[in-house]
Amino acid sequence: MTVYPTTPNIKYTKGVRWLAEMYEKKQIDRLTAQTLNKLVDLEASRIRMQLDEIQRVMAEYERQYGMSTAEFAQKYESGKTDNRMDFVEWVSLSKMAVVPHHPGLENFPHHIHSADGEATPGKPTNISAVLDEIETIAGQTRAD
Repeated sequence: MTVYPTTPNIKYTKGVRWLAEMYEKKQIDRLTAQTLNKLVDLEASRIRMQLDEIQRVMAEYERQYGMSTAEFAQKYESGKTDNRMDFVEWVSLSKMAVVPHHPGLENFPHHIHSADGEATPGKPTNISAVLDEIETIAGQTRAD
């Protein structure tokens, strides 16, 4: 499975935010609304397909190593496994699939992974908060 990350672009982030606000206020025309709905459906479908593939691979690891992904993630995070490539991939997939991990953090299961891999408590979010975070990260990246 290949995921192609893109570099956040503040110009587009602001445009998406503006469109979302206009959409919520019902201040866009029918064609624009239909286009946005189709884009959201397309992206949701793409994400569902990726998640299906992630879950398929995790199920293979569960069969191979005889434990659930949640059980494995807890062992991995507490240092009770080695760092073989299968385990690194499995724990990465579990994070992408939002398998509950970091149960000791305040506000579990909500958390944020920093660039150095550390998990800190998070909170339930929405698209506006995600866009704010992208703008912050993009601004920091440009300043570096």
